[in-house]
Amino acid sequence: MLHLVQFIKANMFTITLLATIFQVLGTIVLAFFSFYGIKISDNKDAYIEGVQKVEISGKWLRASQTALVVLVIGLVLSGGASLGSVP
Repeated sequence: MLHLVQFIKANMFTITLLATIFQVLGTIVLAFFSFYGIKISDNKDAYIEGVQKVEISGKWLRASQTALVVLVIGLVLSGGASLGSVP
């Protein structure tokens, strides 16, 4: 455990930079998914008026799943850098 803390302290800038990049990329892809991957429209085949239909693009769904994993990795790296900086 001590070796891990020493590694984090020695590479603090790199770990923080990677964490920031992962978090920004993950957030950007998830934002694009919310704008382009989900389509909400009126359902013309419904028996009741005002019922809406939600469609999710398959490629955006896979991209958002990957982005969520990247975002979590960035958060873990950020948390590790924070804990590694404690004296």
